[in-house]
Amino acid sequence: MKRRSIRVLITAPLACAVIILFGCSHARANIPDISNFTARTRYTAEGFGTISVLRLYEDYSEGKNIARFERVWEQVKGLLRELDSVFSPDIETSDVSRYNALEYGESIQVSAHMAHVIEISKSACEEMGGFFDPTVFPLVDLWGFTPRFRTNRFTPVYPYDRPGGRATLPDPEYEEAFLRLVDLNGVILSGGADGFTLKKMTPPVTVNGTVYQAKLDFSAIAKGYAADLVFDILTREGFRFGYFSCGGSSMTLLKGMDRVSAEEGNYCFELGLRKPRPGMNDTSSFIEVMVSDTNLSTSGDYDNAFFVDGVRYSHIFDPETGRPINPPGETPQRGFAIAVVIGSGAARVEAFSTGLLVMPPEDAIAYINDMLQDCMVVLVYYETGQEYYEIITNIPQELITVRDSAYVTACRLDEYGKIEYTGTLMFHSH
Repeated sequence: MKRRSIRVLITAPLACAVIILFGCSHARANIPDISNFTARTRYTAEGFGTISVLRLYEDYSEGKNIARFERVWEQVKGLLRELDSVFSPDIETSDVSRYNALEYGESIQVSAHMAHVIEISKSACEEMGGFFDPTVFPLVDLWGFTPRFRTNRFTPVYPYDRPGGRATLPDPEYEEAFLRLVDLNGVILSGGADGFTLKKMTPPVTVNGTVYQAKLDFSAIAKGYAADLVFDILTREGFRFGYFSCGGSSMTLLKGMDRVSAEEGNYCFELGLRKPRPGMNDTSSFIEVMVSDTNLSTSGDYDNAFFVDGVRYSHIFDPETGRPINPPGETPQRGFAIAVVIGSGAARVEAFSTGLLVMPPEDAIAYINDMLQDCMVVLVYYETGQEYYEIITNIPQELITVRDSAYVTACRLDEYGKIEYTGTLMFHSH
Protein backbone atom coordinates (compact mmCIF):
# COMPACT_ATOMS: atom_id res chain seq x y z
CA MET A 1 0.00 0.00 0.00
CA LYS A 2 1.07 3.60 -0.49
CA ARG A 3 1.80 5.78 2.49
CA ARG A 4 -0.84 8.38 3.21
CA SER A 5 -0.38 11.72 4.90
CA ILE A 6 -0.77 11.56 8.67
CA ARG A 7 -3.96 13.16 9.95
CA VAL A 8 -3.34 15.86 12.55
CA LEU A 9 -5.02 15.33 15.89
CA ILE A 10 -6.12 17.97 18.38
CA THR A 11 -4.31 17.15 21.61
CA ALA A 12 -4.02 18.58 25.10
CA PRO A 13 -0.86 20.46 26.07
CA LEU A 14 1.92 18.20 27.31
CA ALA A 15 2.09 19.81 30.73
CA CYS A 16 -1.53 18.87 31.37
CA ALA A 17 -0.87 15.36 30.10
CA VAL A 18 1.86 14.93 32.70
CA ILE A 19 -0.52 15.79 35.51
CA ILE A 20 -3.32 13.61 34.20
CA LEU A 21 -1.23 10.61 33.20
CA PHE A 22 1.11 10.44 36.12
CA GLY A 23 -1.37 11.49 38.75
CA CYS A 24 1.37 12.38 41.18
CA SER A 25 -0.42 15.20 42.94
CA HIS A 26 -3.59 13.52 44.24
CA ALA A 27 -5.02 15.22 47.30
CA ARG A 28 -5.00 12.89 50.31
CA ALA A 29 -8.63 13.83 50.95
CA ASN A 30 -9.59 11.89 47.82
CA ILE A 31 -7.86 8.71 49.02
CA PRO A 32 -9.63 6.27 51.36
CA ASP A 33 -8.00 4.90 54.50
CA ILE A 34 -5.52 2.40 53.07
CA SER A 35 -3.74 1.44 56.28
CA ASN A 36 -5.25 -2.08 56.17
CA PHE A 37 -4.88 -2.58 52.42
CA THR A 38 -3.02 -5.66 51.18
CA ALA A 39 -2.53 -7.17 47.73
CA ARG A 40 -4.20 -10.12 46.04
CA THR A 41 -2.75 -11.46 42.80
CA ARG A 42 -4.01 -13.96 40.25
CA TYR A 43 -2.44 -15.37 37.07
CA THR A 44 -4.06 -17.03 34.08
CA ALA A 45 -2.91 -18.48 30.76
CA GLU A 46 -6.39 -18.09 29.28
CA GLY A 47 -6.50 -15.77 26.31
CA PHE A 48 -4.03 -14.72 23.59
CA GLY A 49 -1.57 -17.54 24.29
CA THR A 50 0.10 -15.56 27.06
CA ILE A 51 0.06 -14.98 30.81
CA SER A 52 -2.20 -12.28 32.23
CA VAL A 53 -1.92 -10.90 35.76
CA LEU A 54 -4.46 -9.15 37.99
CA ARG A 55 -3.16 -7.48 41.17
CA LEU A 56 -5.57 -5.46 43.30
CA TYR A 57 -5.15 -3.73 46.67
CA GLU A 58 -8.02 -3.60 49.16
CA ASP A 59 -8.86 -4.18 52.82
CA TYR A 60 -9.19 -7.94 52.58
CA SER A 61 -9.82 -8.32 56.31
CA GLU A 62 -13.43 -7.76 55.24
CA GLY A 63 -14.99 -10.82 53.67
CA LYS A 64 -17.07 -8.77 51.25
CA ASN A 65 -13.90 -7.43 49.63
CA ILE A 66 -12.48 -10.92 49.19
CA ALA A 67 -15.74 -11.92 47.51
CA ARG A 68 -15.58 -8.79 45.36
CA PHE A 69 -12.04 -9.64 44.27
CA GLU A 70 -12.98 -13.22 43.37
CA ARG A 71 -16.02 -11.97 41.45
CA VAL A 72 -13.81 -9.61 39.44
CA TRP A 73 -11.30 -12.39 38.78
CA GLU A 74 -14.00 -14.68 37.37
CA GLN A 75 -15.23 -11.84 35.16
CA VAL A 76 -11.70 -11.19 33.89
CA LYS A 77 -11.07 -14.85 33.06
CA GLY A 78 -14.45 -15.11 31.35
CA LEU A 79 -13.69 -12.00 29.31
CA LEU A 80 -10.30 -13.36 28.21
CA ARG A 81 -11.88 -16.64 27.11
CA GLU A 82 -14.54 -14.74 25.19
CA LEU A 83 -12.03 -12.50 23.43
CA ASP A 84 -9.82 -15.46 22.57
CA SER A 85 -12.82 -17.08 20.88
CA VAL A 86 -13.17 -13.93 18.76
CA PHE A 87 -9.56 -13.00 17.89
CA SER A 88 -7.47 -16.18 17.97
CA PRO A 89 -6.30 -17.22 14.48
CA ASP A 90 -5.78 -20.71 15.90
CA ILE A 91 -9.45 -21.29 16.80
CA GLU A 92 -11.35 -22.29 13.66
CA THR A 93 -14.63 -20.82 14.90
CA SER A 94 -13.19 -17.41 15.88
CA ASP A 95 -14.28 -14.32 13.97
CA VAL A 96 -10.71 -13.83 12.75
CA SER A 97 -10.36 -17.40 11.49
CA ARG A 98 -13.74 -17.28 9.80
CA TYR A 99 -12.82 -14.03 8.06
CA ASN A 100 -9.42 -15.43 7.04
CA ALA A 101 -11.16 -18.44 5.45
CA LEU A 102 -13.35 -16.21 3.25
CA GLU A 103 -12.76 -15.87 -0.45
CA TYR A 104 -12.79 -12.53 -2.23
CA GLY A 105 -16.26 -10.95 -2.13
CA GLU A 106 -17.63 -13.18 0.64
CA SER A 107 -18.91 -11.92 3.99
CA ILE A 108 -19.70 -13.19 7.51
CA GLN A 109 -21.56 -12.05 10.59
CA VAL A 110 -19.17 -10.97 13.37
CA SER A 111 -19.41 -10.02 17.04
CA ALA A 112 -19.47 -6.53 18.47
CA HIS A 113 -15.93 -7.12 19.80
CA MET A 114 -14.67 -7.79 16.29
CA ALA A 115 -16.49 -4.73 14.95
CA HIS A 116 -15.05 -2.48 17.66
CA VAL A 117 -11.47 -3.65 17.07
CA ILE A 118 -11.89 -3.20 13.31
CA GLU A 119 -13.04 0.38 13.93
CA ILE A 120 -10.14 1.10 16.32
CA SER A 121 -7.68 -0.42 13.83
CA LYS A 122 -9.00 1.60 10.91
CA SER A 123 -8.78 4.78 12.96
CA ALA A 124 -5.21 4.01 14.06
CA CYS A 125 -4.21 3.09 10.49
CA GLU A 126 -5.56 6.39 9.19
CA GLU A 127 -4.07 8.48 12.00
CA MET A 128 -0.64 6.88 11.58
CA GLY A 129 -0.60 7.15 7.80
CA GLY A 130 -0.67 3.39 7.25
CA PHE A 131 2.23 2.52 9.55
CA PHE A 132 -0.16 0.34 11.59
CA ASP A 133 -2.10 -2.26 9.59
CA PRO A 134 -3.39 -5.66 10.83
CA THR A 135 -3.69 -7.05 7.29
CA VAL A 136 0.02 -7.92 7.23
CA PHE A 137 -0.86 -11.41 8.52
CA PRO A 138 0.05 -13.31 5.28
CA LEU A 139 3.53 -11.79 5.46
CA VAL A 140 3.85 -12.54 9.16
CA ASP A 141 3.10 -16.20 8.39
CA LEU A 142 5.39 -16.22 5.36
CA TRP A 143 8.29 -15.08 7.53
CA GLY A 144 7.54 -17.61 10.26
CA PHE A 145 6.16 -15.49 13.10
CA THR A 146 2.76 -17.13 13.62
CA PRO A 147 2.17 -19.60 16.46
CA ARG A 148 2.59 -22.67 14.25
CA PHE A 149 6.30 -21.90 14.01
CA ARG A 150 6.75 -21.78 17.79
CA THR A 151 7.19 -25.49 18.20
CA ASN A 152 10.06 -27.94 18.07
CA ARG A 153 8.01 -30.10 15.73
CA PHE A 154 7.33 -27.59 12.94
CA THR A 155 6.06 -29.28 9.78
CA PRO A 156 5.69 -27.40 6.47
CA VAL A 157 2.04 -26.94 5.48
CA TYR A 158 1.95 -24.36 2.67
CA PRO A 159 3.97 -24.24 -0.55
CA TYR A 160 5.88 -21.21 0.76
CA ASP A 161 7.01 -22.92 4.00
CA ARG A 162 10.76 -23.51 4.24
CA PRO A 163 11.85 -26.93 5.53
CA GLY A 164 13.91 -25.29 8.26
CA GLY A 165 11.14 -22.96 9.32
CA ARG A 166 12.93 -19.67 9.98
CA ALA A 167 16.44 -20.89 9.19
CA THR A 168 16.31 -19.23 5.78
CA LEU A 169 14.60 -16.18 4.28
CA PRO A 170 11.33 -16.34 2.29
CA ASP A 171 11.11 -16.57 -1.48
CA PRO A 172 10.94 -12.98 -2.87
CA GLU A 173 8.16 -14.08 -5.24
CA TYR A 174 5.89 -14.72 -2.25
CA GLU A 175 6.97 -11.51 -0.55
CA GLU A 176 5.98 -9.46 -3.58
CA ALA A 177 2.65 -11.27 -3.96
CA PHE A 178 1.65 -11.16 -0.29
CA LEU A 179 2.45 -7.47 -0.08
CA ARG A 180 -0.50 -6.91 -2.45
CA LEU A 181 -2.79 -8.41 0.22
CA VAL A 182 -1.96 -5.63 2.69
CA ASP A 183 -4.93 -3.27 2.52
CA LEU A 184 -7.18 -2.50 5.48
CA ASN A 185 -9.51 -0.66 3.11
CA GLY A 186 -10.44 -4.05 1.71
CA VAL A 187 -11.97 -5.04 5.06
CA ILE A 188 -15.53 -3.74 4.82
CA LEU A 189 -17.50 -3.44 8.07
CA SER A 190 -21.23 -2.73 8.04
CA GLY A 191 -24.15 -3.00 10.43
CA GLY A 192 -24.98 -1.71 13.88
CA ALA A 193 -27.19 -2.58 16.84
CA ASP A 194 -28.82 -5.43 14.96
CA GLY A 195 -25.51 -7.08 14.11
CA PHE A 196 -22.29 -6.58 12.17
CA THR A 197 -21.10 -7.92 8.82
CA LEU A 198 -17.53 -8.16 7.59
CA LYS A 199 -16.82 -8.46 3.87
CA LYS A 200 -13.51 -9.30 2.18
CA MET A 201 -12.88 -7.00 -0.78
CA THR A 202 -9.11 -7.34 -1.18
CA PRO A 203 -8.39 -9.24 -4.43
CA PRO A 204 -6.46 -12.50 -3.95
CA VAL A 205 -3.03 -13.25 -5.43
CA THR A 206 -1.80 -16.35 -7.22
CA VAL A 207 1.68 -17.83 -6.90
CA ASN A 208 2.69 -20.96 -8.81
CA GLY A 209 -0.94 -21.88 -9.36
CA THR A 210 -2.05 -21.50 -5.72
CA VAL A 211 -4.52 -18.75 -4.77
CA TYR A 212 -3.90 -16.81 -1.54
CA GLN A 213 -6.52 -14.63 0.16
CA ALA A 214 -6.16 -11.57 2.37
CA LYS A 215 -6.10 -12.26 6.12
CA LEU A 216 -6.27 -10.41 9.43
CA ASP A 217 -4.34 -10.64 12.69
CA PHE A 218 -5.00 -8.45 15.74
CA SER A 219 -2.04 -9.50 17.88
CA ALA A 220 -0.86 -5.86 17.89
CA ILE A 221 -4.08 -4.46 19.36
CA ALA A 222 -6.27 -7.19 20.90
CA LYS A 223 -4.43 -7.33 24.24
CA GLY A 224 -4.89 -3.59 24.62
CA TYR A 225 -8.59 -3.99 23.82
CA ALA A 226 -8.80 -6.63 26.57
CA ALA A 227 -7.07 -4.28 29.03
CA ASP A 228 -9.62 -1.56 28.24
CA LEU A 229 -12.51 -3.92 29.01
CA VAL A 230 -10.84 -5.12 32.23
CA PHE A 231 -10.52 -1.48 33.29
CA ASP A 232 -14.28 -1.15 32.83
CA ILE A 233 -14.78 -4.15 35.12
CA LEU A 234 -12.46 -2.78 37.80
CA THR A 235 -14.13 0.63 37.70
CA ARG A 236 -17.59 -0.88 37.88
CA GLU A 237 -16.59 -2.97 40.91
CA GLY A 238 -15.06 0.03 42.69
CA PHE A 239 -11.36 -0.93 42.76
CA ARG A 240 -8.98 2.03 42.75
CA PHE A 241 -5.56 0.47 43.49
CA GLY A 242 -3.76 -2.12 41.39
CA TYR A 243 -3.26 -3.15 37.79
CA PHE A 244 -4.05 -5.67 35.07
CA SER A 245 -1.31 -6.88 32.71
CA CYS A 246 -2.13 -8.78 29.52
CA GLY A 247 0.96 -10.64 28.41
CA GLY A 248 3.25 -8.09 30.04
CA SER A 249 3.04 -5.79 27.01
CA SER A 250 -0.38 -4.19 27.60
CA MET A 251 -1.35 -2.84 31.01
CA THR A 252 -4.13 -0.85 32.57
CA LEU A 253 -2.97 0.81 35.77
CA LEU A 254 -4.99 2.21 38.65
CA LYS A 255 -3.20 3.80 41.62
CA GLY A 256 -0.02 2.36 43.11
CA MET A 257 0.50 1.20 46.68
CA ASP A 258 4.23 0.95 47.26
CA ARG A 259 5.48 2.38 50.56
CA VAL A 260 7.28 5.44 49.17
CA SER A 261 4.42 6.58 46.95
CA ALA A 262 1.94 6.12 49.78
CA GLU A 263 4.11 8.17 52.14
CA GLU A 264 4.49 10.90 49.53
CA GLY A 265 0.80 10.81 48.70
CA ASN A 266 1.22 10.39 44.92
CA TYR A 267 0.21 6.70 44.73
CA CYS A 268 2.23 6.02 41.59
CA PHE A 269 3.74 2.80 40.30
CA GLU A 270 7.46 2.84 39.70
CA LEU A 271 7.59 0.72 36.56
CA GLY A 272 10.82 -0.72 35.25
CA LEU A 273 10.90 -0.96 31.45
CA ARG A 274 12.62 -4.12 30.26
CA LYS A 275 15.89 -3.86 28.36
CA PRO A 276 15.60 -4.65 24.65
CA ARG A 277 19.36 -5.35 24.55
CA PRO A 278 21.91 -6.42 27.19
CA GLY A 279 23.51 -3.50 28.97
CA MET A 280 26.32 -2.79 31.40
CA ASN A 281 24.77 -4.36 34.51
CA ASP A 282 22.49 -7.18 35.60
CA THR A 283 19.33 -5.12 36.10
CA SER A 284 16.38 -6.27 34.01
CA SER A 285 15.18 -2.72 33.28
CA PHE A 286 16.92 0.16 31.53
CA ILE A 287 14.66 2.90 32.87
CA GLU A 288 12.01 3.40 35.56
CA VAL A 289 8.94 5.56 35.07
CA MET A 290 6.45 6.87 37.63
CA VAL A 291 2.85 6.28 36.48
CA SER A 292 -0.71 5.88 37.75
CA ASP A 293 -4.27 5.93 36.43
CA THR A 294 -3.29 5.26 32.83
CA ASN A 295 -2.48 2.55 30.27
CA LEU A 296 0.86 1.30 29.01
CA SER A 297 1.94 -0.65 25.94
CA THR A 298 5.38 -1.90 24.92
CA SER A 299 6.40 -3.22 21.51
CA GLY A 300 9.86 -4.36 20.53
CA ASP A 301 12.03 -6.41 18.21
CA TYR A 302 13.73 -8.48 20.91
CA ASP A 303 11.45 -11.40 21.92
CA ASN A 304 9.93 -12.82 18.74
CA ALA A 305 12.88 -12.62 16.35
CA PHE A 306 15.43 -14.77 14.54
CA PHE A 307 18.85 -14.25 12.95
CA VAL A 308 20.13 -15.13 9.49
CA ASP A 309 23.76 -14.26 8.67
CA GLY A 310 23.92 -12.07 11.76
CA VAL A 311 20.88 -9.97 10.80
CA ARG A 312 17.95 -9.67 13.21
CA TYR A 313 14.47 -10.21 11.73
CA SER A 314 11.58 -9.43 14.08
CA HIS A 315 7.82 -10.03 14.09
CA ILE A 316 6.99 -6.34 13.53
CA PHE A 317 6.37 -5.55 9.86
CA ASP A 318 6.38 -2.46 7.73
CA PRO A 319 3.05 -2.59 5.83
CA GLU A 320 4.59 -0.72 2.89
CA THR A 321 7.67 -2.87 2.30
CA GLY A 322 6.23 -6.13 3.61
CA ARG A 323 9.42 -6.83 5.53
CA PRO A 324 10.40 -6.80 9.21
CA ILE A 325 11.43 -3.44 10.63
CA ASN A 326 15.03 -2.20 10.61
CA PRO A 327 16.07 -4.02 7.41
CA PRO A 328 19.78 -4.56 6.74
CA GLY A 329 21.50 -2.42 4.16
CA GLU A 330 24.93 -1.23 3.20
CA THR A 331 25.30 0.27 6.68
CA PRO A 332 24.99 -1.55 10.05
CA GLN A 333 21.49 -2.57 11.08
CA ARG A 334 19.86 0.22 13.05
CA GLY A 335 16.50 1.48 14.24
CA PHE A 336 14.16 1.44 17.22
CA ALA A 337 14.43 -1.65 19.41
CA ILE A 338 11.49 -0.77 21.68
CA ALA A 339 8.62 1.70 21.88
CA VAL A 340 6.66 2.35 25.07
CA VAL A 341 3.51 4.44 24.95
CA ILE A 342 1.61 5.54 28.08
CA GLY A 343 -1.77 7.21 27.79
CA SER A 344 -5.53 6.88 27.60
CA GLY A 345 -7.04 3.87 25.84
CA ALA A 346 -5.02 0.66 26.08
CA ALA A 347 -5.93 -0.47 22.54
CA ARG A 348 -5.04 2.97 21.21
CA VAL A 349 -1.59 3.09 22.82
CA GLU A 350 -0.88 -0.51 21.73
CA ALA A 351 -1.45 0.49 18.11
CA PHE A 352 0.78 3.54 18.58
CA SER A 353 3.62 1.52 20.13
CA THR A 354 3.66 -0.75 17.07
CA GLY A 355 3.32 2.04 14.51
CA LEU A 356 6.14 4.11 16.00
CA LEU A 357 8.58 1.23 15.54
CA VAL A 358 7.70 1.08 11.84
CA MET A 359 8.15 4.80 11.15
CA PRO A 360 11.48 6.25 10.05
CA PRO A 361 13.11 7.65 13.22
CA GLU A 362 12.76 11.31 12.27
CA ASP A 363 9.09 10.77 11.39
CA ALA A 364 8.46 9.00 14.70
CA ILE A 365 9.87 11.92 16.69
CA ALA A 366 7.82 14.39 14.66
CA TYR A 367 4.71 12.25 15.14
CA ILE A 368 5.21 12.22 18.92
CA ASN A 369 5.74 15.97 18.98
CA ASP A 370 2.77 16.85 16.80
CA MET A 371 0.20 14.15 17.54
CA LEU A 372 0.99 12.30 20.77
CA GLN A 373 1.31 15.18 23.20
CA ASP A 374 -1.37 13.51 25.34
CA CYS A 375 0.89 10.44 25.71
CA MET A 376 4.21 9.66 27.33
CA VAL A 377 6.59 7.86 24.97
CA VAL A 378 9.94 6.12 25.39
CA LEU A 379 11.96 4.92 22.38
CA VAL A 380 15.34 3.20 22.30
CA TYR A 381 17.48 3.57 19.18
CA TYR A 382 20.30 1.12 18.43
CA GLU A 383 23.00 0.45 15.87
CA THR A 384 24.77 -2.90 15.60
CA GLY A 385 28.40 -2.66 16.59
CA GLN A 386 27.80 0.15 19.07
CA GLU A 387 28.05 -0.49 22.81
CA TYR A 388 25.39 2.02 23.84
CA TYR A 389 21.75 2.73 23.05
CA GLU A 390 19.94 6.05 22.84
CA ILE A 391 16.80 6.85 24.85
CA ILE A 392 14.42 9.27 23.15
CA THR A 393 11.48 10.37 25.30
CA ASN A 394 9.04 13.19 25.91
CA ILE A 395 8.84 12.39 29.62
CA PRO A 396 10.42 15.08 31.85
CA GLN A 397 13.67 13.91 33.41
CA GLU A 398 12.36 14.25 36.97
CA LEU A 399 9.83 11.48 36.30
CA ILE A 400 12.29 8.88 35.00
CA THR A 401 15.39 7.13 36.32
CA VAL A 402 17.90 5.49 33.97
CA ARG A 403 19.17 2.21 35.47
CA ASP A 404 21.89 1.15 33.00
CA SER A 405 24.77 3.31 31.78
CA ALA A 406 24.66 1.61 28.36
CA TYR A 407 21.38 3.46 27.81
CA VAL A 408 21.95 7.18 27.38
CA THR A 409 19.41 9.97 27.05
CA ALA A 410 19.74 11.43 23.55
CA CYS A 411 17.20 14.24 23.62
CA ARG A 412 15.95 17.28 25.46
CA LEU A 413 12.53 18.93 25.68
CA ASP A 414 11.93 22.42 24.40
CA GLU A 415 9.71 24.98 26.11
CA TYR A 416 6.64 23.32 24.65
CA GLY A 417 7.60 19.85 25.85
CA LYS A 418 8.59 18.67 22.37
CA ILE A 419 11.52 16.36 21.73
CA GLU A 420 14.77 17.73 20.32
CA TYR A 421 17.12 14.91 19.32
CA THR A 422 20.67 15.41 20.63
CA GLY A 423 22.18 11.99 19.89
CA THR A 424 24.54 10.77 17.19
CA LEU A 425 23.52 7.23 16.18
CA MET A 426 20.60 8.35 14.03
CA PHE A 427 22.87 10.34 11.74
CA HIS A 428 25.75 7.87 11.28
CA SER A 429 24.59 7.08 7.76
CA HIS A 430 24.06 10.73 6.77
